[in-house]
Amino acid sequence: MASRPRGPELGAAEQAESAISRADEARERIEPDELDEFGGILTFTRPRQLYYAADARIWVDGAYLRAEETATEAIAAYEHATVDERSFSDEAGARADQALARLTGGNLEGAVEALRPVLDLPTDQRIAGIIASANRVHTALRSGPAAETTAARDLQQEIEAFSAVSAAAALR
Repeated sequence: MASRPRGPELGAAEQAESAISRADEARERIEPDELDEFGGILTFTRPRQLYYAADARIWVDGAYLRAEETATEAIAAYEHATVDERSFSDEAGARADQALARLTGGNLEGAVEALRPVLDLPTDQRIAGIIASANRVHTALRSGPAAETTAARDLQQEIEAFSAVSAAAALR
């Protein structure tokens, strides 16, 4: 299994699951009102909630299957969301989480498949958060059983090209 990048975010698995459960329970109690029509960045849609849950779970040791399941659910929710619920950046983040979960489980081919729509984003959508998510996959590719494979090296090169094109475009 591939290892995930480590950071200060780790170590609070129980608290993360508790927060995810509380968010699910809170969503069930929501009663929409006229303020919901304002929308905007503070609107926390169900697809976004699922993405954030997947993003939290990807950092929990041993939770990669649950992270993949939640990321897959988030992607499906984004694909079926209304225009005002869509977020190309959050969907890309969910796809990167799905790729990380698959890498952790030893499924390099599935990781490549998950990340393909991200790597195919047009240059103007290659924003910092998406590049950071793709680079988390790049980091994870350096370890585990697939690390020395041609497929892993190819995906790393694609991620590097994806990030470099974006950086060059930003400088124009």
